[in-house]
Amino acid sequence: HDSVAEGYSQLSVTNTATSADTKYNNLSTSVAADVGDNDTVGINANQVGGTAAVVEGATAVYAITLNSEPIGEVTITISSSDTSELTTDVTTLTFNASNWDTAQNVTVTAVENDIATSTAQIHYVATSSGDTQYNITKSVDVEIANNDTVGINANQVGGTAAILEGDTAVYGITLNSQPTDDVTLTITSVDTSQLSLDVTTLTFNASNWNTAQNVTVMAIDDDIEQGDRTVSINYAVTSNDANYSAIGTDSDAINIIDDDIPLAKGDDNDIFTINSNTNRNTLEVTLQGSSSNFVNELGVFNVDDAQGTIDGIAPGAAGYAEAALNRSKVIFSTIANLPNGFNPEDLTTLLNLNSGDNVRFYLIQNSTSDSVRSTGEYGKVLFSDSQNAKITTSEDGTQYSIGWNDGSSNSAGDFSDLVVNFETTNASVPLGTNLQSLAEGEVIDLRSVTGQVTAEFVVNREASFNNFIGFYKVVDQNGGIDTNGDGQTDISVGDAGYIQAAVSGRIAGIDLTVNNQGTATYTGTFQAGAIYAPFLIVDSNPDAILDSNSSNDPGVYFTYLGSNTDGTDHVRLLGNNTFGFEDLTGGGDNDFNDVIVKVNLSIT
Repeated sequence: HDSVAEGYSQLSVTNTATSADTKYNNLSTSVAADVGDNDTVGINANQVGGTAAVVEGATAVYAITLNSEPIGEVTITISSSDTSELTTDVTTLTFNASNWDTAQNVTVTAVENDIATSTAQIHYVATSSGDTQYNITKSVDVEIANNDTVGINANQVGGTAAILEGDTAVYGITLNSQPTDDVTLTITSVDTSQLSLDVTTLTFNASNWNTAQNVTVMAIDDDIEQGDRTVSINYAVTSNDANYSAIGTDSDAINIIDDDIPLAKGDDNDIFTINSNTNRNTLEVTLQGSSSNFVNELGVFNVDDAQGTIDGIAPGAAGYAEAALNRSKVIFSTIANLPNGFNPEDLTTLLNLNSGDNVRFYLIQNSTSDSVRSTGEYGKVLFSDSQNAKITTSEDGTQYSIGWNDGSSNSAGDFSDLVVNFETTNASVPLGTNLQSLAEGEVIDLRSVTGQVTAEFVVNREASFNNFIGFYKVVDQNGGIDTNGDGQTDISVGDAGYIQAAVSGRIAGIDLTVNNQGTATYTGTFQAGAIYAPFLIVDSNPDAILDSNSSNDPGVYFTYLGSNTDGTDHVRLLGNNTFGFEDLTGGGDNDFNDVIVKVNLSIT
C-alpha cells in the first residue's frame, strides 16, 4: 500500500523451495498477479472555514493539496478568470512526495468595483516533468457577494422641490452600477398632458454610466384646477447586460404644484370660469350685508364664452336679459324688514355648477326671475358689470366679493345695497335643493333618496295676519297633483280644484304657524322619492278651505304663479331650503317676510 497514483499493473510472484530433498531443493515457480491502484491524481481546493460567498472588498482563504503523492515535483500555476473581479495573493505552488498532502494557502480577494456580477473562477494548472499524470488543470468557482446593484438614479438638479405648473426642472440621470454592455433608456411621461420631456432616449456604457445625463421636464400649464398631484416618468431599459435587461421598466414620481384656481375671473370683465377638476364645482354664496329697501333676487347664468355672449347675443344687446334668465339659476333673495330671530347672514347657499362653465351674476331689482319672466319687465335685470357692481378678489385669488348698486338711491358708486362673498367648494348641496335654483323651484325635492326624511322647521313671522304654512306632494316640477294614487297628474296648476286638492292632500303633521315676531320650531316627516311644495293660507287654516262654504275661503298662495289667483309671485328662495312668503294679494308690500320657513332635512 502506498499513496502514489501508479495506475493498474501486472506483477509476477516467484516461489523457490529449499529442502534436504534434492528433488525440491531450488525448485521454483512463477505466478502472475494483477494489482489495482486506489490512488488518483487531482488538486483539492477547499475554502477555509466554510463555503460562503466572498463580499466585494473582502478575502477568503483556500487550502490547496494534491489528491495523491506525486513521483516528481508538481508546480501549480494559479490565475483568476477575471482579475477585475477576483485576485490571488500567490501565482504558483509547488508540491512533492514530502508535502503533497500538506495544505498551502491561497488568499483570494473579491475586487471592490462598480460592476454588478456574481461569480468568477480560479484556475489551477499543474505541471510535472517527473510525474506526467500530474499535468492536469482544475477550475474553482468563487461566488462573489456583490455590493453593487443595478438601477437608475434620477436626481433633481439643485434640490428636490415640486414643479409649479409652467415651470421646468432638470433631472440628472445615472446608473447605479457599471454595466457590461450599453444600456439604453427610453423615457416617457405617463401623462403628456401633465408633464413633458425634452429627450426620449439616453444611452449609458462602461465609461459614462455614472456621468449624469440631463432630462428637462416641464409641468404643463393648463387652466384646470386639479390640485397638487404626482405624475410618473417611466424608463424602459434595453441592454445585453443581463442584469440591466432584467429591470424591464423603472419609474420616478414627479410632484406638480397646481397654480390654477377653481373659480377664475376674467381680466377685464365680470365673467367667471369654473376650472375645477377636483369636484370643487359647487358655488358657495354667503350674504355679507344688505342696506337696500328693495327685496332683490340674486342669480347666476351660463354664458357661451369669455365675452359673455349667449347664443350669439352680446351683453347689452336686445334680448340679452331674456336669454340670460332662460339660463339662470337663482341663488337667493334678500329681504329688508327682518323678523325677530331671523338672520339671513346665517344662511349659506350652495349651488351646483359644472367644470368649464362660464358664468355671470345678475340681480333682479325688487322682483324675482319668475315675475320678470311672467311680466316681461326685463329692465329690472341688472348685470354684474362695472356700472351696477363692484367685484373684489381675495389675496389668494380663490374668493370673491360682489357689492351691488341696485338703483334704490341716487348714490353713484355706492355698492353696498347688496354684498355677497362667493367661492367654489367641494361641499355637497343640501338634501332637497335640486330644483330650488330653477324657475318656480321653491320646493323640496326628495326624489333622489329612499325611506323617510325627518324635517325640522324653524318659522319666523313679521305680519299682522296669522298665516298657515303647509306642504303637499306634487307629481313633478310642473306642480301637478295626483289625486287617485297612480303617479300621474290629475289636476294641473291653474285647474279648478287645485287649491282644494293641495290643501286636502297636505302632509299630515306639518302645520306651521307662529306668533308675530316670534320663532317656532316643528318636526315632521316626508316620505322620500317625491317633490313637496309649500302653500300659505292667509290669516286662516285648512278647515276654512275644506268646509262646505266656499264663499268665505281665505287666500291661498303657492310657488306656482299659475295657481295663484292674482298671478303674482308669493314665495321667494332666501337660501337653501329657506322660503319667504308674501301674504297680500297682488304682492302687496312685496316684503316676503310675512312668514319665513327654514327646513333642515335628514334621512332617517
